[in-house]
Amino acid sequence: EVFLQSALPRSFGGETGDSLAQWFLAELSFKSGKLREAVRWWKRSAENGDMDAMMRLFEVFSAGAAGIPQEDMRGRHWLLAAAASGHQDALSKVAWPVNLTDRPRVERHWIARMQERGWV
Repeated sequence: EVFLQSALPRSFGGETGDSLAQWFLAELSFKSGKLREAVRWWKRSAENGDMDAMMRLFEVFSAGAAGIPQEDMRGRHWLLAAAASGHQDALSKVAWPVNLTDRPRVERHWIARMQERGWV
């Protein structure tokens, strides 16, 4: 109950909810076999900047699972978001060199952010 109150937007966790509480709710949902619910909580946590949630989303969307279709582009989005935030495992998984001309605008944004930080 405390996690839920902290995770919800405009509640104990602030305007967007507490990302750690969202992460824990996702993990509890995942362990209970409720993958779609877990994805919703990981997404909220990732949108609040949680790099581990970004990596979980990358894994889920890259592989697909019961009720979650395999979506390589969505998986790649979360991988690049995690890498641009400094997640070391994500940085090691991005295929370098990256051809920017073939990438969607949001991916070019994440790659530019990594280049600005000297990670590429």
